[in-house]
Amino acid sequence: TLLRCVGMLSKPDLANRQGGAGPSLPTPGAQEIGRHAFRLALIPHDGGWQEAWPQAETFDLPPRALPGPGAQGPLPAVASFFTLSGLILTSLKPAEDGRGLILRGWAAQDGQARLSTVLPLRRAARCRMDESELEALVLQDGGMSIPVRASEVLTLRLE
Repeated sequence: TLLRCVGMLSKPDLANRQGGAGPSLPTPGAQEIGRHAFRLALIPHDGGWQEAWPQAETFDLPPRALPGPGAQGPLPAVASFFTLSGLILTSLKPAEDGRGLILRGWAAQDGQARLSTVLPLRRAARCRMDESELEALVLQDGGMSIPVRASEVLTLRLE
């Protein structure tokens, strides 16, 4: 499904189900009327989806950064703030309580998620989805390595 457009939040008169899945409210904004453009790629490959994943990641749009106000600091002129492997980045945002950043990602397979950064990290912790901390993580040389299971969602607090 490239675009899912509905006119009602739920309908009680469906042929395949009795009763609605929620309130029968009109949702005119969910019609998505107009022109839409999509990019689609097919990746022929041998083996399972794990072999095609690196090619699919190159097709995905990378995060875009916008310039902010200039400031003097200890960072190099050119660098990646984060280098991540073994985990597909799904979110990077300020923590809800204002203490650091929350990095969230999805593990495609069992292994090690590795994160390195040029930022001066003083603390990192594994968290639940609600950002409450589970355990402190050991930082080594500006990074960390965390065991992950296939399909696991990993949430980290970085301070």
